[in-house]
This record gives sequence, structure tokens and C-alpha cells, in this order.
Amino acid sequence: MFEASGAQRTQQQLEKDVALRMARQRRLSDADNPLSLVAVLDEAVLVRDYGGDEVMRAQLLRLVEAAKLPTVTLYVRPFRGRPRVSVGGSMTLLTFSLPEDPDMLFVDYVVGSLHREDEPDQHYVRDARIKFGRLRENALQPAESVAYIERLAAEIYAP
Repeated sequence: MFEASGAQRTQQQLEKDVALRMARQRRLSDADNPLSLVAVLDEAVLVRDYGGDEVMRAQLLRLVEAAKLPTVTLYVRPFRGRPRVSVGGSMTLLTFSLPEDPDMLFVDYVVGSLHREDEPDQHYVRDARIKFGRLRENALQPAESVAYIERLAAEIYAP
């Protein structure tokens, strides 16, 4: 996935990025203080081929495995059969358990990302929260989403 992005990375940067991603995944099942993840995935990210059938099948099955964790909730927005809500790109909305820690929004774009905190005079985080709610409402429910991912793995990327 990192190689497919086209970004110029040294081997050291690539290894650091992979290690960071793996550490975040481990936090989802951390016994002491796990992170919670709620994700809405567009079907396009599930069927766009990166690395061939074997790699894609493994990636989809890894999503299914992660979705079984009590800290992970996945929603899939299929291409057809649901009302459309404009996405406009990738976003990450972080919500913290302590009230003094403001929610944070990260929006990724081609050469970097934008970061906003939840401040009373700003609407960015509030608007992102509303949009995220609409995306969830227009996606398959979690159990349906997992079944959909399993079906894609079996039908498109069969061994």
C-alpha cells in the first residue's frame, strides 16, 4: 500500500511507517487501554487491486478479523443500493474520553494533511461529526458489512 501511493520513501521511512501502522493495530486489542475504531469504508477501497489477488484476499480477511474485536466497528458503503452521501476524501475524527481533551479532525490530501481541534468558534469538527453520522446511516450495518467483505474476498479474490 505504501509503495502504491507513489510517495518517495527511503527504506528506513517505509519501515517506520509500517511499524507505526502495526503499533496502531495492536492498540485495538490492548488489554489495558484499547483504542476504539469506527470506520466507514467505501467499496472502492475494497476492490481496487493493490498487490494482486492473494494480497487483496489477505487484506479483506484481515478486515474481517479486525471487525470481530469488540473495539472495532466497520461499515461499508457499497456502490449500489444505498442513498449517496458525498465523501470528498478521507478524514479521521478522534474523540477522547476526557472532557478537557478536544475532539480532533485530520483530513488527508495528496501532499499532507490538515489538522483541526474542536473549538467553540470553529465548525470543522462539528461538520465532520455530522458527515460521519450521515455516512454511517447510508452504509451497510456492521454485520452486513462484514458479510459483504467476506463475499468480496470469496468472489473477486478467490484462491
